Amino acid sequence: MPLPIHWQTASNVRFADICKRLETANLTERYELLTFVRLHKARVRPRISDRWLIFEMLKYFLECIAHGQHSETDAEEECLDSPFDAAEQLVRWFNWYRNAEKDNPRVQNVANLIADFYRNGTGYCRNCVETGFLEHVLETPENRPYFRSWSDDPELADAHRASLKWGLAHETTDKP
Repeated sequence: MPLPIHWQTASNVRFADICKRLETANLTERYELLTFVRLHKARVRPRISDRWLIFEMLKYFLECIAHGQHSETDAEEECLDSPFDAAEQLVRWFNWYRNAEKDNPRVQNVANLIADFYRNGTGYCRNCVETGFLEHVLETPENRPYFRSWSDDPELADAHRASLKWGLAHETTDKP
């Protein structure tokens, strides 16, 4: 589903039209739509928030991780980000969101979404989240409080313990 030609002009694009297309888009189309929105955000009416965009990107990355184990057998829906690339991008987006939303409870909601995804995922998805996302997001001390609850959850504790060990050994900081 290519983007409409009139979207390529300098005219405004209706947010409702973007949402409608996202509902039926496969992963490749979702990526193209979200990239378009990122590049032309000022043309979307009514204006969209960064929160909406970050949430949609996070959902896209999680979908890429979930889809990745089937990518060799499903040529119809190709994901532009491999599962581990998506996990790496998820770290970047989480860091950006945390910085943009200083002390906002919504950041915890994003961490909880990732925990739910892990909890409900296959072994493949869990491995990708643990080694591609959690290890690296925990390298940044400012991220650790958002994932502290994992240590008390029987399904998440082992992944948290191993990932925190990695994160502490490879610690970075957001501070200049």
